[in-house]
Formats: sequence, structure tokens, C-alpha cells
Amino acid sequence: MCFVKDLFWHEEECVMQLHPPRSEYVNNNRYCLHLWRPTCQEIPTPPSGLVGIVGIGPAEAARLAAQIRVDDTGPWDVSSGRGAIKG
Repeated sequence: MCFVKDLFWHEEECVMQLHPPRSEYVNNNRYCLHLWRPTCQEIPTPPSGLVGIVGIGPAEAARLAAQIRVDDTGPWDVSSGRGAIKG
């Protein structure tokens, strides 16, 4: 996905993958993902820490996620499948 994005936009441009309401779908190809960005405004983005753990790569993130799934002594409540913080 990043490779395709970088073919059309600069690496520092924010681009969105759209998931419109079902009633607005245009589905000419079931394997097509739609990337988009507005031309006259910035796309608001969440703080990086809400998207993932800043400073670690995919392998470390996968290791931590696996550890969270099997270790219920930590602060995470994974019983709901959402990884919410207990409390």
C-alpha cells in the first residue's frame, strides 16, 4: 500500500484510504482500495501515540501484542477483543 501511495504522492503527504458508507460505494473492482487527499486543506491526523507505539518496529509491536494476549496480569483487558485498559 505504501509503495502505491508513494507512486502518486510525496512521502510526507498525508493520504487517506476511504471506507465510505455502503450506500456510497463505487465498486468497479473488488481488489481496489481508494486513496485520496484534499487539495486545498490539511487532513487532520490523531497524535502518533494513538495510532501505535512510537519508536518500535513491526516485529517488536507483534511481540508486545502477543505478550498482551497471553498475559492477563497486566493493565490490559483483552476479554472484549478490544485491548481496553482495565479499571
